[in-house]
Amino acid sequence: MKKRFYCLSVLLFSSIAFFMSSMVNLPTGYTFDAATSKIAWVSTLEDGKTHHGDLKFKSGTFQFDVKTLLSGFAYINMQSLTCKDIVDAGFNRELITEMRSDAQLNLLKYKEATFKILKAKRLDVPEGQPNYDVNGLLKLKGIEIPVKFIATIAMKKTNVTFKADFTVPKATASLPYDLKLAFDINANTLK
Repeated sequence: MKKRFYCLSVLLFSSIAFFMSSMVNLPTGYTFDAATSKIAWVSTLEDGKTHHGDLKFKSGTFQFDVKTLLSGFAYINMQSLTCKDIVDAGFNRELITEMRSDAQLNLLKYKEATFKILKAKRLDVPEGQPNYDVNGLLKLKGIEIPVKFIATIAMKKTNVTFKADFTVPKATASLPYDLKLAFDINANTLK
């Protein structure tokens, strides 16, 4: 009788534990779609002269709890640096070579940059408006740069879009220009 009661108790406890664990929402992971995600950059010199182009993500992930952003991390492929505003191939190549140099982005040594979301606070705003206050850490040419910005995040069942931009002051990154980065990320649920 005791043995039967013990087995019934274990079975009941296991069933309750399984039911409770299925009710807990586990974070959902989303991985960046590297083919459709990009970073637009704009460099601005003191005289107001600008250049712009794109960078690509190597990889990245977001973690959400229901519809709340918990974390994010990305590898940026610095070797993908392109310039879009200079049409002449020679001048375009000259600018990219200069930006890749030791004096600027030092891409021979730092082939990747990283971006990490440290904290994200959801804002109470209508759908489609910037809805997250984000604190992050950009690691560019080995320098850790704290950044703060407002992001627009939209969620569907298996897809997340993330749009945001911020400026890295030239002194912070040891660059001869301010560098504005605009993230345009598409991410899909991990399979």
